Amino acid sequence: MPAINTAALPFFRFVAACIVIFFHFGQKIEFYPQVPAVFKSGSLMVTFFFVLSGFVLMLGYQQRALNWRQYWTRRAIKILPLYLLALLLSAGFSAQAGHLTGFDFILNLFCLQSWFPGPLAINFASWFVSVLLFCYCLFPPILFFLQQKRPAGRLMLAVSLLLWVLTQLILIRLLNSDFYTGYPSWSHDLIYYFPLSHFCSFFIGICGSYYLQTSSY
Repeated sequence: MPAINTAALPFFRFVAACIVIFFHFGQKIEFYPQVPAVFKSGSLMVTFFFVLSGFVLMLGYQQRALNWRQYWTRRAIKILPLYLLALLLSAGFSAQAGHLTGFDFILNLFCLQSWFPGPLAINFASWFVSVLLFCYCLFPPILFFLQQKRPAGRLMLAVSLLLWVLTQLILIRLLNSDFYTGYPSWSHDLIYYFPLSHFCSFFIGICGSYYLQTSSY
């Protein structure tokens, strides 16, 4: 099995995070229009994060059995402390402004907000965590299938790319139809933040890692 050098992954993750932050908060600076397009590609970097998450998970678990307690403990420690802190702070501001509802808070508390248009108003950026946890839930059965059936790496990579293309075609069709009513709207939330819209990127990461680990040079 070929060795995969992952030393550069933290650096790429850091660069992508900086681009996402600049994309959201740098638009008010005077020289923003002159900034190269690559530094304003926040949405592409979010897709990169999903691909990278699937890649790293498959890289770490393909050759060993998944311990459910350890798996979810690591995921929870990595995500939930800062997420819950941000949720409480955001909910406090929303409550003061009179925009907080119990239903929206419950959805955010259980990371289900990206499944419903509207609750993202509490903490807009939290949609990423909601989608990521959904992907984490699907990883164990995907891992089990790959470990048990051992399909060809090229086949799985092709399937993942086909799923991505199909997903993008559906989204493009919706964006260019009467269904999409612009931002802000429930149709915008549903198209851009719905978990199934981003799972294809996570799946590409899984299958890409699986392909590299099952291919020989």
